[in-house]
Amino acid sequence: MSKLIANARVLGHCLLFLPCLGMCCGTPASAQLTKFTDGFEEPHDFLVDGVVETSWDGFLGSGERETADRIEISDGALHLQSTNGRYQEGWNPLGPLLYKNVTTDFKATVRIADYESVSFNNGGIMARAANDLDAGKGEDWISLDYFPIYGGIYARMADDGRRAEKGSNGQGRDADRFLQMERKGNLFFLRYSNDGNKWQDLNGSPFQRSDLVNVPLQVGLFQATYSNKQGQVSFDDFALDLSAPVKVARLVEPQDQSVGLPPNVALQWIPGNEATHHDLYFGPSREDVSEATPLSPRGAYRGRFANEIVEQSVEGLEDGRVFYWRVDALTDGVITPGDVWSFTVYDRRLENFDSLSTNHELASRWKSFGNGSITLENGRGGKGSKSLRLTHKGGGSAGATVDFQQPQDWLSSTYNFRSIRMYLRSGSASNLSRVWVACEDGDWGMQRAEVSYPGDLSALTDEWVRWDIDLRSFLRSNPTLRLDHISKLTIGSDGVGELLVDDLSVEYLSTSPGQQESSPRYINPSQFVDPVPFDRVTVMGGLWRERMDVNRTVSLPHVWGRCESSTKANGEASRRLDNFSKAAGQMKGGFTGTFFNDSDVYKIIEGTANSLQNHPDPKLEAYTDRVIDLIASAQWDDGYLFTFYSLPQRRPEVRWSNVGSMHELYCAGHLIEAAIAYKQATGKRKLLDVAIRFADLICETFGPDDRKDAPGHQEIELALFRLFDLTGERRYLTTARFFIDQRGKADRKHRYGTYSQDHKQFVEQENGVGHSVRAGYLYCAATDIAMREQDEAYANALFRIWDNITNRKTYLTGGIGQPGGPEGFAGDYELGNGCYAETCSGIAFAMWNHRLHLMTGESKYADLIERTFYNNMLSALSAEGDRHYYTNPLETGGRERWPWPGHDCACCPSNLVRVISSISGYAYSQSENTIRVNQYLASRGELLLGSNAIVLTQETRYPWDGDIQITVVPEQKADFEIKLRIPGWARNQPMPGNLYQYVDSPELPIRLAVNGSPVPVEIHDGYVSVRRQWNKNDVIRLVLPMPIRRVVAHPRATADKGMVAVERGPLVYCAEFKDNESDAAQWKLSDTAKLKANWSDDLLGGAITLTEADNVIGNQHDGLTLIPYYMYSNRGPGRMRVWLPRVTESAN
Repeated sequence: MSKLIANARVLGHCLLFLPCLGMCCGTPASAQLTKFTDGFEEPHDFLVDGVVETSWDGFLGSGERETADRIEISDGALHLQSTNGRYQEGWNPLGPLLYKNVTTDFKATVRIADYESVSFNNGGIMARAANDLDAGKGEDWISLDYFPIYGGIYARMADDGRRAEKGSNGQGRDADRFLQMERKGNLFFLRYSNDGNKWQDLNGSPFQRSDLVNVPLQVGLFQATYSNKQGQVSFDDFALDLSAPVKVARLVEPQDQSVGLPPNVALQWIPGNEATHHDLYFGPSREDVSEATPLSPRGAYRGRFANEIVEQSVEGLEDGRVFYWRVDALTDGVITPGDVWSFTVYDRRLENFDSLSTNHELASRWKSFGNGSITLENGRGGKGSKSLRLTHKGGGSAGATVDFQQPQDWLSSTYNFRSIRMYLRSGSASNLSRVWVACEDGDWGMQRAEVSYPGDLSALTDEWVRWDIDLRSFLRSNPTLRLDHISKLTIGSDGVGELLVDDLSVEYLSTSPGQQESSPRYINPSQFVDPVPFDRVTVMGGLWRERMDVNRTVSLPHVWGRCESSTKANGEASRRLDNFSKAAGQMKGGFTGTFFNDSDVYKIIEGTANSLQNHPDPKLEAYTDRVIDLIASAQWDDGYLFTFYSLPQRRPEVRWSNVGSMHELYCAGHLIEAAIAYKQATGKRKLLDVAIRFADLICETFGPDDRKDAPGHQEIELALFRLFDLTGERRYLTTARFFIDQRGKADRKHRYGTYSQDHKQFVEQENGVGHSVRAGYLYCAATDIAMREQDEAYANALFRIWDNITNRKTYLTGGIGQPGGPEGFAGDYELGNGCYAETCSGIAFAMWNHRLHLMTGESKYADLIERTFYNNMLSALSAEGDRHYYTNPLETGGRERWPWPGHDCACCPSNLVRVISSISGYAYSQSENTIRVNQYLASRGELLLGSNAIVLTQETRYPWDGDIQITVVPEQKADFEIKLRIPGWARNQPMPGNLYQYVDSPELPIRLAVNGSPVPVEIHDGYVSVRRQWNKNDVIRLVLPMPIRRVVAHPRATADKGMVAVERGPLVYCAEFKDNESDAAQWKLSDTAKLKANWSDDLLGGAITLTEADNVIGNQHDGLTLIPYYMYSNRGPGRMRVWLPRVTESAN
């Protein structure tokens, strides 16, 4: 020991041994055993001299398949440097890691001394499983990454090679320099600080990793670059505190004294240190669980389990009961008793009234309102049973409300609740006109939703009648309701008489006796609606016609030209079409560009096909035919097609070897979609034959008895479904579903973690996680399959995920992809405005919402499509049409669009051309006798209801004006329904959910007329319906008022705290440098400031701008000018902001 301390002193290290301050039994030990510090004062080159004469235990970076250019102490700091240093599944090299071996709880702290601002350079603290000797495969680690060039400080982990991004602090290049990682049992806390004293937990902290408890870890400092550029991170002041081993078994889940658990619970614990077995005790009696032993089990002993077993399930637990459990650790025959833990099962019985003795007790729990009273009455359960009697004396509504002590989560998959159940009965003399139930959430804004009893009220006089209310019907009533945060339940009636209510409960999916159908169901085929294809809707004018013309005349030629020849930022050539020529044997040479560049060609072909449907162009078609000839010639004999593995020669040994990263299946998906579109546009099937051959090979290669890989980047799934839809060949549907169901499967050797939504099986997922484009395409395919196969589990997961994304992770512009998750999702409400919000993410989000609309017929999905297309998507394309943005932040310090992405990932430009050319396909949907008008744009739509051809012609200046005229021309006069979407912004709802609210909520005078005669505006589920016999040239006129609205964000969205944004109609506005004070810090907006809408002819072809009156109190300049967000960055580089500091009326 003295030699070790002496060596430590020589090199400036300090290793201290401190006495144990407490026992290791019964509770997690917090006693400190040792403290290791290193100020990096003495020079040392680890790559040359190893760890000899240091107190470090080892390093990674110089072994086989490892990479490190420098691991050296000099100039008072540790410098870690690498080229292609990585910690990522699918890559062999491992970047430098200098570590101490640790098996106990610990706390590691370090300061970032210097950082080289190179693309993808990062470094920080890592805890890596020491037995992961095969670098890059089966990796298990936790890391705290200093990554300022990519957003700030990140939390990451790998779980058996599955990589997870857990969010960042969004500080960007100004990220704090102090990092800290602490392990307590199975929890890893990740923190940052600007001074090393006051610490803040990172989003996503703590990580829970029970598999890393009692496992030898390599804890230390790492660096990585993830590119072929050399990067370096320097460190100072490293400290490592180590705690004593914990002999007792420790709790994982459920947390002690937790409440509201489902009837099936998994008991999880952390093994005691060096324990060989554990005894489990469980039961409803604390005394029995506390005192039971294997020899005296007292009905609580559940068995002895080997050390590797750390979980046992208990099922069928009774509602509302408290249960107790204990785990004892056995080491060499010695038993270390564990604590007794408890939890309470959720009580689905919301109220049965039997426990109430007096009307006074009833009134203390239920509050009556209106012209009525509540009393106790005999219940439906026989003698002693009680119910609530509501006596309504007439005049308006009367009822009773109960406040829940804790907000109710009726959304989570933990319970899978489907309905509220109650029993109703009315008095014989009752004359009730309506019975209803309302829910209110306890979240921001207290949203309320109401559902009416659908049955015959007269039937209630004879007997008790059960009423099951589909929980999703409350969301249809009010899309802003938070079903995961219900705080109040109200039962009411209209009319005169008595209503008796008994046995209120929240229920799972249920099947009535004698019925095979369970109810309520997430999927109801009677709600399905059909899309009206874009080739049936001709855009005649307005903003979308202008964008489509630019797309055809500028954007398409531009992206085709870049496929012929482009140059990466590093000067390398990238020639997408040449890759096909070489693969076809028509040219010599190797592959150029990014490995998945084939997909850009396919997406552009799809965009070309869409454009040809709208505007035939023989020259463009002939050019595309020549490209298709190249593609067909590049295909392998067995149908395989991926130019990256075809050059400089075909390499059959590597294909399918890394579908998690190399995008073969992603490219194949876009090939299939392009082939279908081109066949539909031109009637030519050459490319379709190529795609079918490739799809058949994929179906033969992957399946339950073949390869079980899941694609890393989803796309093939929705493409195979489209091919199934076209051909009727079920193998394509089967393979699409196989790929989805493989995600998260434990028996797969390599999984990709949250980044590719591969952390758990799809039907178990609840939140938007990982790469948001991949997620969006996954959700699209899952929705297609859910509809086709009426899969309730798929639909349940889709609705849960949509609720999470919409309520917690969507930007005001309709974009998704937060700064805390590289190219993807981060934590709830983590909505920093220097965000990613990738163009492809927004497009995928809109595509998914379109499918959800087709599955439900609900308007809220069309609301999101409108918001995303007008704001997030359009902002990516320059006014001229030949420059693009990959990301769409809500605040910038000045940037310009690319003529082509310097990193050569051109997914967004190629995606834009295919979506803009097919934009009219989102305008209408239809069912048997109903037409839904979902988007407003000057257009001519041709629809077919039965055998009756109907033409709808829209005349409007939307989105600048809310005056919409629709001429209806049926071939034969007929009775049918036309539903007109009333956008959320016209109903005082910026978006579905409650992530955003308007500052005020005035009555908006929506006007509707048919042939000049006013029609009452009664909005149901976001639509106003007009049903009548329609004659030729009947005219609907809908006028949506477009006042200027101020928006605020949910209080938990802290990035927008104290800020306000501005909208008008469907458009989000922003302040840009060109129109405002050069010092963006002076851009503020007062609540009292008057904003005026003005038409500006000279703004990029014409637009409505918003101007503030001069010299408004609270502003230190001449007043703001705001322009539509999608128009920013067309007049040179400069500052832009959507969210502006809000000057409240009290501050004025």
